[in-house]
Amino acid sequence: MKKETMKEKNYAASVTLQFVLLTLFTIFLFWILHRPSIIFEAKDKEPPLIQITPQKIMQLGVDPGIIQVGLYIRDFPEFNIAEDTFTADITVWFRFNPIITPLKKVEKFKFDKANIIEKSAPYIQKEKDQMIFVRYNMKITFSANLNYIYFPLDDHRIAFSLTNYLLSPKDTIFKSYKSDIFMNPDVEVPEWKLIGKAVKTGYIEDKLDPQYKEKYLYHPRVIFYLDFMRSGIRHLISIFIPLVLIFLIALFTFTFNPYTDLSNIIGISVASISAIIAQRFVIEGMSPSTGGLMLSDKLFILFLVGCCIIFTVNILGKKITSPYKNLITILLHLYIIAGFLYFLLPIIK
Repeated sequence: MKKETMKEKNYAASVTLQFVLLTLFTIFLFWILHRPSIIFEAKDKEPPLIQITPQKIMQLGVDPGIIQVGLYIRDFPEFNIAEDTFTADITVWFRFNPIITPLKKVEKFKFDKANIIEKSAPYIQKEKDQMIFVRYNMKITFSANLNYIYFPLDDHRIAFSLTNYLLSPKDTIFKSYKSDIFMNPDVEVPEWKLIGKAVKTGYIEDKLDPQYKEKYLYHPRVIFYLDFMRSGIRHLISIFIPLVLIFLIALFTFTFNPYTDLSNIIGISVASISAIIAQRFVIEGMSPSTGGLMLSDKLFILFLVGCCIIFTVNILGKKITSPYKNLITILLHLYIIAGFLYFLLPIIK
C-alpha cells in the first residue's frame, strides 16, 4: 500500500498547482478578452483616396468649384458583416453652384462596389448666392471590403465611397464634414453598435498609361465611414470557452496516477483531441468566408497543439516523474498565454 502511494506521489502532478494556475489563467483570460471589447481596431482596407491640399490646388493651377456632399442612412434592410453584403436606404445631398458645375454632371455620381436598386428624381431647392440644394433618395447594395483577421474579436469600418467620373478636381472638388454623415438613431444592428463616424474627401487617379502622367484621369471622391464594434459575446462564448475548457480538462489528467488510471488518462487525452476537432466544425459554421487565417483559426491550432502535447506526455506518463509534470503544466500554461498575447497584442497595445 505504501509503495502504491509513493508511486502516485512520484508520477502525479500537484492538484494544488493545477488550481493555482487555473485561477491565474482565468484572471488573465478575462483581462485579455475584455481589452478588445473597449478598444476599436479595424483592419479593413480603405478605398484609395488622394487628399486635396492647398499645394495640390496650386499644382492644378485652377480655382475649382466646391460641392458640399452629405449622407443620411435611413435604414439597413440587410447588414451581413459575415458575408460582407449590405443593403442601405440612404439620402445623398449636394450643395453647389449650378453655374460653375452643371446639375446634369453632378447627378452622374456613383457608389463604388455598389449596385443602385432605386434612385429618386432630384429634389431641388434654391438657396441664396445662386447655390442650390439637391437630394436623392436611394437604395443600394454594396460590399465594404472587410478584413476578418481578428474574428470573432473584430471591429469594422463600413465605407460609403462616392465618386463622380464625369468631373475632374480641376473643375470641382468635394467638401464634406463629420456632421454631414448621419445615421437614423432608430436603426438597430444585431450584435453591433455604432461607436463613431468619419469622412474624407479628395480625388482618385485613373492611370490610362502609367508611363505618361498626362494620360492620367482624376475624379473627385468623398468617403463616409461608420465604425462598428461588436456588442454581443455569443461568438466569444461559442468559440473560445469550449477550447479553453477542453484544454484544461485534458491538462488535469496530469494529476492522475499513470500506474492505476492509465486507461482513463489516455481516454480523456484522446477525447480532448477529438473534442477540439469537433469544435472546429462549430467555428467553421460561425466564421465568415475568407482565404486567410483568422484569430479563431490560430487559437484553434494553438489549443490543438497543446492537447497533442498533453497526449504525448500522458503516453510517456510512467517515465515522467511528478516534478517534471509540474514543470510541463507550468510551461503549457505559459504556452497558451504567450499565444494569446502574440495574437492579440496588436489590438491591446
